[in-house]
Amino acid sequence: MKGVDKRGDSVAGDASGKVSPRAERRRGKARPIASVLKNLFDPALSRRINDAEALLIWEEVVGEQIAGVSRAVALENGRLTVEVTHPVWRVELAHLSEEIIGRLNERLGRRAVRRIRFV
Repeated sequence: MKGVDKRGDSVAGDASGKVSPRAERRRGKARPIASVLKNLFDPALSRRINDAEALLIWEEVVGEQIAGVSRAVALENGRLTVEVTHPVWRVELAHLSEEIIGRLNERLGRRAVRRIRFV
């Protein structure tokens, strides 16, 4: 027996292993934390949380080699700013920017990145 919530519903089953109907209904409704946070905060903050996701997936999207010479640092108004270690890589990545934008947006499931600024 795990316990009883403040409404008296069994949260993990009672001594016989039975779970209350209310607790049973809640089981299948797990949502990603990002969607929960989006509903708790104002839209501007939700957008910043979504924008941060683009920074977090940079390495996954561009691969180990490019991630080794670059780092996504900001996304504002659809413009992703990426720090690059060497000017030659800046030029190379500029040529790949449309492909990278497409892959980022596909992974994010929305058109969050419209252009990339390599610095």
